[in-house]
Amino acid sequence: MSGDEFRAQLTNAAGSSVSAAGTLTVAGSISSGGPTGSARIINLSIRSFVGSGADLLTVGFAIGGSGSKELLIRAVGPTLAAFGVSGVLASPQLTLFNSSSVSIDSDAGWGASAQLADVFASVGAFALPANSADSALSLSLSGGTTYTAEISGLNGTSGVALAEVYDADGAIHRRGSSMCPPAPSREQEAMS
Repeated sequence: MSGDEFRAQLTNAAGSSVSAAGTLTVAGSISSGGPTGSARIINLSIRSFVGSGADLLTVGFAIGGSGSKELLIRAVGPTLAAFGVSGVLASPQLTLFNSSSVSIDSDAGWGASAQLADVFASVGAFALPANSADSALSLSLSGGTTYTAEISGLNGTSGVALAEVYDADGAIHRRGSSMCPPAPSREQEAMS
């Protein structure tokens, strides 16, 4: 992903503004000699309107190296209403494609799987109601290639959805682990 160009859209009550193209580079800590160590993105999420045809929500990503990586990929629609989002996609369909545009997995309704619920908790993702039509995939993908997650509406439905991609390797990004301290309480935040 390093070196790709991105734009950011900022919106508030006064309106919306889109930035000029920019580059996202993920690097390790900075020293006087430049970046050192390694870095990674542990979560990427995009909220957008999902329509039909060319108006699907598509997220492309690359996995570096030669090993494999455990990922959690979610298409959240109906649960967004609990966060005050209106016009949500009632039944998201999540499809994952490899670099040859071949569908390698899909989901329409995560099914209240205890295993998936455990993965949600381990990566710090918010819980999904057991009866929700939100979609999720937890899988191991090969490194050294690119993938595309596509969100569409079942039966041509449309609405707002959230696409999420989480690094689910190990537990080093879990709250409370030695690598990621517990989130501060409100009292601790107020004192700082």
